Amino acid sequence: MIPVILLLAFLQTNQADQRVPLREGCSADDPQLAVLTAADRVEVRGAIAGGDGTCYHVQVARGGETISGYVLGATLPAVAEFAVARDQAAARGLEAIAAQAALPAPAKNAAVAAQPPAPQFFENFSGRDLKGKLVSLDSLRGRLIVVQFWSPRGRSKQQLISLLPFYNQYRGRVSFLGVGMGVRSNALAAELDDVTLPFPQIADPGIARRYDVDPRAGKTFVLDSSHRVLASGSAADAMRAVREFLQ
Repeated sequence: MIPVILLLAFLQTNQADQRVPLREGCSADDPQLAVLTAADRVEVRGAIAGGDGTCYHVQVARGGETISGYVLGATLPAVAEFAVARDQAAARGLEAIAAQAALPAPAKNAAVAAQPPAPQFFENFSGRDLKGKLVSLDSLRGRLIVVQFWSPRGRSKQQLISLLPFYNQYRGRVSFLGVGMGVRSNALAAELDDVTLPFPQIADPGIARRYDVDPRAGKTFVLDSSHRVLASGSAADAMRAVREFLQ
């Protein structure tokens, strides 16, 4: 706790004079609504991860009015506090889930083994990410590709969140993609408002059923660069497979 307090104090001291643009969207090219400083009363409503850094949806009370918009980065003290608090909460929730990946794989159930196998290769598919950028399977680079199907309902969203420590460990060698089931592209950001993920998220373009994905449980696939399925199952199962393939 003491290091976090010191970090926030450092940020507040060194950012007091910073001026941060408030924009209509997450791009630096979006129209500017106002300029914010540490003196403004800023309330953070959510966060969206992106390639150029995290974008935060904020509301600002100024002159009896409320201005809503987006800022890039955690320069403002209120945003920095929000980011630290979220990181701490996510770390606590992920410790137990990440530990599952170190356990031996459970024995396969005979009934599961008797089910018709899913296709052994993924065809290319695409969708718009949280910032509206088109992302396709073909555009992902890396020795391995991890595709996580998740839904706002059930426990599958937690499977998506549990990939975060593995992304931090393997990024550069492994590409990650989240595919939201039962949610429209324009609602993805709202469904992920309680978590910030640094890898792209798109809405399911209609392929989950083909790969026998249960929306309640979700499913994680490990693909090679040619999109051949190397492993599938829970996030913990998939990351055990990733470790083996990268040895």
